[in-house]
Amino acid sequence: MGERSEARALLEQAASLFGELAHVQPRVFEPYLAGTLHNLGLLLGEMGAKDAARAALQRAVALRRQLAQLEPAAENPHLARTLGSLSVLLRELGDHDGARVAAQESLTLCRALAQTDPAAFEPHVAEALASLGPALAELGDPAEARACLEEATDIRRKLANAMPSAYEPGLGYALLSLGTACIRMGDRSSARAAYEEAASLFRKLAQAEPVAFSPGLASALSNLGTVLGELGKAPAARSALDEALSICLGLARAEPRVFLNKLEALAHNCMIFLRLIRGDLSSWPNLRAAVETIDKLKGHG
Repeated sequence: MGERSEARALLEQAASLFGELAHVQPRVFEPYLAGTLHNLGLLLGEMGAKDAARAALQRAVALRRQLAQLEPAAENPHLARTLGSLSVLLRELGDHDGARVAAQESLTLCRALAQTDPAAFEPHVAEALASLGPALAELGDPAEARACLEEATDIRRKLANAMPSAYEPGLGYALLSLGTACIRMGDRSSARAAYEEAASLFRKLAQAEPVAFSPGLASALSNLGTVLGELGKAPAARSALDEALSICLGLARAEPRVFLNKLEALAHNCMIFLRLIRGDLSSWPNLRAAVETIDKLKGHG
């Protein structure tokens, strides 16, 4: 947290300085101010200061929009990326309509940019679609949400085939979102396929970089286990859930502030599954260990 606090202080100082300079020479310094505000907003979001992050990103969007009117070729890519960041944050804050509006504008810009430079901007089209899909789902349009996420997945799969190290993580997260969209439409078979592919990808990625990708693997396995249980495949469901528990236990013990809630939600789902199959907690060591770990980390033990 210390390094992030230092970075925040530096970015706030830079934003203040560029703001003063932009009053004198707006055409020169407003792009620097917008970029600094964008970076500040991202950092504030990571630190949990969501409202301050929203203010910074909204100010950055307003500046980029103003600059894009003067120099669209130079500024539209920056505007699209800043809108994308704002969309993600607004979704985290529960402002799904605001997230939809920002993502839709970002997508429109990215599609236009990709027509002239697909290699540079197709990844941004996928990012905009990946933001738009969940917002549409929350607003009650699951079919359109699924269409967005299917297109995002297709783009990221094509990119991952060409450059696996750069784009396989994005493909994994797109598959997780697609699986959720399929669940919303009651299509558990397609959700299962998406989660299975995501689990396979994250398993491979986690072997090389466990710190970065074990959480993704745990999410894929957790979702897969739930779907398998709903499809009546109890042994396979328990196997997937058990592996997810094992991963989440390690993550929560190492970083409880970050992963305790994830472990708690997973343990809750596993307890529901256990009741459905009329199992006993004593027969599931990892689930028992998860319950004990949660109690200990929350100060109940």
